[in-house]
Amino acid sequence: MNQLSRADQAKVLRDFLSGDLSSADFRKRLAAHMSIEGDWGHFSIDVTVPLEVNVAVHPHDLLPMLERYLAWKVDDDELARWASLIVMRFLYESHWTVRRGIGQADESDVGRVLGSISAHDSRYAAEGSRYTSAS
Repeated sequence: MNQLSRADQAKVLRDFLSGDLSSADFRKRLAAHMSIEGDWGHFSIDVTVPLEVNVAVHPHDLLPMLERYLAWKVDDDELARWASLIVMRFLYESHWTVRRGIGQADESDVGRVLGSISAHDSRYAAEGSRYTSAS
């Protein structure tokens, strides 16, 4: 399996964040870089080749996926998978970062929203999921 270029890594991360890429496709596209096993709340991520990109997550970045959910284009489980993977990326790697600006939510606000959607809080994600890295 071929590793993704920096541009393709960024595209996968952005497409997943916006809901244009399902969690199953997200796993497949990143398979050369990491193995993602399990389901929301109980993911196991083993990174073999770290990603080289950094995609910032702002509160407004959550809207496209939430709109898909409200339009019945994704089900509850897929929304929970999406939120859980973002929370795990947010907690364990710097590839999903939240930057605070004037009038914007901070890390804890975004983390609480994603934690609620994924049906667990960040402590549960840390306890119920496992992350390892080859680096």
